[in-house]
Amino acid sequence: MNTNVSLSGAYDKLTFRSVATANGQTFYLSGEGSSITASGAGQIATVTGGLPGTVTTLSSTTALTTNSNNSLRHIQVANGNLFVSSGSGTPGQQVFEVGTGLPTTGNQTLAASFGNQGIANPYNSFALARLGTGTSWNGTGFDTIYAVENNTAAGSSVQKWNFDGTSWTAAGNITVVGANHIAIRQNSAASVDLFVTTQTPTALTLSTIQAITDTSGFGGTLTGTFTTILTGTGNEGFLGIAFTPVPEPGTVLAISAGALALIGAVRRHRKGEPVLA
Repeated sequence: MNTNVSLSGAYDKLTFRSVATANGQTFYLSGEGSSITASGAGQIATVTGGLPGTVTTLSSTTALTTNSNNSLRHIQVANGNLFVSSGSGTPGQQVFEVGTGLPTTGNQTLAASFGNQGIANPYNSFALARLGTGTSWNGTGFDTIYAVENNTAAGSSVQKWNFDGTSWTAAGNITVVGANHIAIRQNSAASVDLFVTTQTPTALTLSTIQAITDTSGFGGTLTGTFTTILTGTGNEGFLGIAFTPVPEPGTVLAISAGALALIGAVRRHRKGEPVLA
């Protein structure tokens, strides 16, 4: 399925940062201006097979929040709920749940997770997990957040937070210079693989994808050192990273249809426009 959409109104001359969808029809976007918007089903052109042949232009989108600051970063749909990270004092440096379920109307409440950290650096990315057996956060099914606090100049950190049914508690952090985006693969309640992209302002410092396995489980402390598993070239930088299902080949049964392949979702030329990996 190929989906092509052009936004003529939302984020005009403003920073558009992230997009998420649960069904390929309704898309959630985050960035400057109205901060979070939703584009409804029926406004998206879907083309099956071959190269895209149609582009649908959206004249408007629906604002879900009233924030007008340059704060909201990574937006994510997970387990039927909408989440977003923030990079400024308003609404706060942390991860929020947006409304309830997958909202499509305005004036949604941002439910805070681990609290305002009072730092100047943004939370660029995050990943949600279920490691414990107690009450989940706001009934979302998650009790653990792995968050990237981004500070490319001084060294970013990957942080772990646990929800005990009442409040969030810090559960360790690892410094990863230039950390930008995170994806996780949960093997069990006691084993989570973390994958992080890095990119620094220094052209001579190559962008990387780094990994580590957290075996501390719920309430355990995230420790150790990330290992580089992929290094970019001198004029490119890895930004987003995600997992995608690998289909089973028709003639080769060695690869399961449920296997997961890790991909660097987006690369960016340091002096150019974003290009697909």
